Amino acid sequence: MDERRGRDRAQLGLDGLAGAWVDLVVGVVLAHVIVPTLTLTATGATPVPSVLVIVPLGWVLGVAACLAAVPVLAAALATVRQPDPAAELRAAEAMA
Repeated sequence: MDERRGRDRAQLGLDGLAGAWVDLVVGVVLAHVIVPTLTLTATGATPVPSVLVIVPLGWVLGVAACLAAVPVLAAALATVRQPDPAAELRAAEAMA
């Protein structure tokens, strides 16, 4: 049973990591495409020099790691708090 829970946590971790990676790539691409396109000066002209999009990779990778860890932590908490009904029944039978 513990082996299966470990596999489930590993699967959730990989799914979270893949989701965080896709979110990171889509966010960076959208930032580089949309921000320079929508940025205008006070007169409505395109700014010169053009907008430079800077992505702080340290913060972005930290947030992505936190987002990837959330499903794993949720699964770990769910398995810790879940009672084992079979153990309770065995204990009740042993006392009878």
